Amino acid sequence: GIVCKADRGIIGFLYQIYMLFLYLFLPRLFGKKIYALGLGVYSNSNPIVLHIATRLLKSAEIITVRDYHSLVLLKSKQIPAQLYKDNSYLMALDSIEVVKNENFFKTNYDSSKHNIGLALLKPDNAEDEKSLILEIREYIDKNYKTTNFWFYACDYQDNFFNDFLFINKIFELIKKNEQKKSIKIVPTHLSPGKFFSSFKLMDYFISMRLHGSIFAYRCNMDFYGISYDEKCTSFLESIGKKPVAISDITLFKLK
Repeated sequence: GIVCKADRGIIGFLYQIYMLFLYLFLPRLFGKKIYALGLGVYSNSNPIVLHIATRLLKSAEIITVRDYHSLVLLKSKQIPAQLYKDNSYLMALDSIEVVKNENFFKTNYDSSKHNIGLALLKPDNAEDEKSLILEIREYIDKNYKTTNFWFYACDYQDNFFNDFLFINKIFELIKKNEQKKSIKIVPTHLSPGKFFSSFKLMDYFISMRLHGSIFAYRCNMDFYGISYDEKCTSFLESIGKKPVAISDITLFKLK
């Protein structure tokens, strides 16, 4: 139920309309009470989606939002809402010991090396994409002798160019075998609990994905938060971090 900038053009727009119909309009049509919990509602949403969403939300019994930007936006439209943390906080996390016993990490994790997690997505702008890939390649080239890089595909649906495909694109552009050996692509078949709990194995995290940042924060680790959207900016500011724009990434300064 997130009302934000739609990815994937017309398909993303139609998907948002479908979600609004399924979760807000249809229950109202059948006279059901609506509880809308943990929403993100942002000003960069498609104007049609935003208009429909705010009209439908006025009939909800309870509305909670996950960040301050969403709270201000809904209150500006006279929609009462309460601020509450993102719903992903409700998911239990496994201990480090449990994660280490998972086959993939048992085989690949090396505590004698520095371990850095990365949750990236393909930027919309071609220049931003080129700049991001260059930064990542140079960062790996600078640190691969002492560091393993763990790439997390936080969004890997099959019907569009997903994070997993973007990770593999970066991997293919890295030519030297020694650098490639330092790269670990976390399997997408892991349960969400195992997937996000494995952040605890990392010494540091670089995240563009919102939930990459949320779970890095939940795991009480330091991380570099890159903002590609208002929802990322809002979360990072809520925990006292300064969001980094894609055009301002300076991984060279990270140690």
